[in-house]
This record gives sequence, structure tokens and C-alpha cells, in this order.
Amino acid sequence: MNTAKGKEACKKCGSYWCHVVQMGMIERYADSNGGNGLDKQTSLTICATSGGCNHGIGHVTLVVTDNDIDKALDLCSALTNAHEERHWCYTGVFMERRTMQNLSEHITVNSEKLNNWALYLDDYVKECRSYKDEVYIACWSGLALPASIKLREPIKIFDVCNSAKVQAAANKCRREAVNYIIEKHVNDISDQKYICDLAPSYDTTFSQDCYDQTAYNGITLTDPKKLEIVISYCESVPDTNKLGCFVHVH
Repeated sequence: MNTAKGKEACKKCGSYWCHVVQMGMIERYADSNGGNGLDKQTSLTICATSGGCNHGIGHVTLVVTDNDIDKALDLCSALTNAHEERHWCYTGVFMERRTMQNLSEHITVNSEKLNNWALYLDDYVKECRSYKDEVYIACWSGLALPASIKLREPIKIFDVCNSAKVQAAANKCRREAVNYIIEKHVNDISDQKYICDLAPSYDTTFSQDCYDQTAYNGITLTDPKKLEIVISYCESVPDTNKLGCFVHVH
């Protein structure tokens, strides 16, 4: 895989869309050997330590295994050198399993489910409960996307996250949810500040993480000419959280 061209494409598209570039390159690479270009050894080396790239690996593993989720997850398990790399790969598998955006180009899928995939949130919750350990956490964190589409209201989205039986899974899900909520409110992020106070008391770092993620997404997604929106937001957060928020502005 030509990583130099990948870096060039990422630079042109911006950091927010870089993972899409990476995913396209990985799928092209996997197709380069009659659909057999992705195996455990390739999964282990192709992305190094790039989270977004390993998320793309997850998407592609489900495609090249013809929607065999056990085989796809097994390919991700080859990433033995770091927990976070496996996590990103697992989340890619589950996102593809639900959205079927790439699968639909390779196998026959239910068109009604393809067009309304987020409405099957209850099925995804049930599926997640069948897993354990790292895979459970990855599966659950991925519920933030369908929950944000189907339920829309932050409190209801967080209720889904909080229903996890494992705190680490709920924590991951809430942080993912922040990203999707802010994407829909990038021009009025100050009105969404209350979501940073919605976590249970045991998640002691959520507020800071939430403020930081909001600022980052605001900087990444909004018009550069509207930087004052993010500055105003960071000025409005509690004093103890300002520094982490402003890191993304400067």
C-alpha cells in the first residue's frame, strides 16, 4: 500500500476525513489479490498505530469475509501490540455490520434495513450483550451512532450508553455520543454545553473529555471564519476545564 500517497490525500482532505481516505486505500489493497489481500499478518502491519486506519481495517474485514462477523473480529484480534488498535478495528467491524455501506456493494443486503439501519438499535443492543471483554466494549461504544440517529435527544442517547453492564463500555459510548451530537450542532455548540454534565459520578473525567471533544469538533467541522464560536464556548466552560478546551483553539 502506498502510504506516501495516503498521507498526501489525507493532507488534502483534512484530518477529519483522513480515515475515509485510509479506508478506501485498505479496501483497494484487500481487493488487489482477488479479495484475499487482507489476512492476519497484513492486519497487524498495515496501519501501524493509526486509530482511524485500524477502524478502516475493521470495515474492510467484514467485507472480505462476506459478512462473517466472527472471522472479521478474528482478523482484528491479530492486532496484539495495543489494546486501542484492536478497539478501533472492532468498532469498524460493528459499524459496517450495521450501516452495510460497503457490504451492500459486495453482497445482497436487505434494502429496507440498509436505508433505515439505525432504527434497529434494539437488535444491536441485544447483539452487543452476546459479547464480552474488549469486543463487548467496542460493540457498545458503537451504539452511540445509531442511538444518536434514532433517539436524537442527548439524554436518551446517554441512557443507551449507561445501560451497559461494563463501566468501560458506557464510558466509551458516551464519548462517541458527544462527537455525533456536536456534529449536528456545530454552529451552536454553546447550547450543548449541558451534555458535559450528563455522565454518572463514577466517570470523573467525562466533563473534561466532553469539553475537549466539543472544542476539537468545533474547530474541525466549522468554517475557520467562525473560530469565535469555539473561543466563546471555551470561555464559557468552568475555569478548571478551560485549559484543555483552549488547547484545540491555539
